[in-house]
Amino acid sequence: MTESSSEGVAIKFCFKAGKTSTETLEMVRAAYADEALTRSDIFRWYGRFHEGREDIQDDTRSGRPSESRADGNIENVWQLLLQNRHLSLRMIADELDIS
Repeated sequence: MTESSSEGVAIKFCFKAGKTSTETLEMVRAAYADEALTRSDIFRWYGRFHEGREDIQDDTRSGRPSESRADGNIENVWQLLLQNRHLSLRMIADELDIS
């Protein structure tokens, strides 16, 4: 279970326990400290549970998956930047044929 999904469980628990959104914010921040979701994210999730949502997973998003975060691409970008630190994003994308 990832950190954000465990926070989702905590927010859902607080909602089901009858805590207000502000009390939920305080409890999540106390439990997760610097790793806590932002105030707006906590309030957004609380609102979703208030509207009847039961699932704690994020909604799926449309669009192509990002290829720029593939390990091979990261290494290739790093090598290009070691050779020439003045490359623009467009030049790197063109060189490596990534969007």
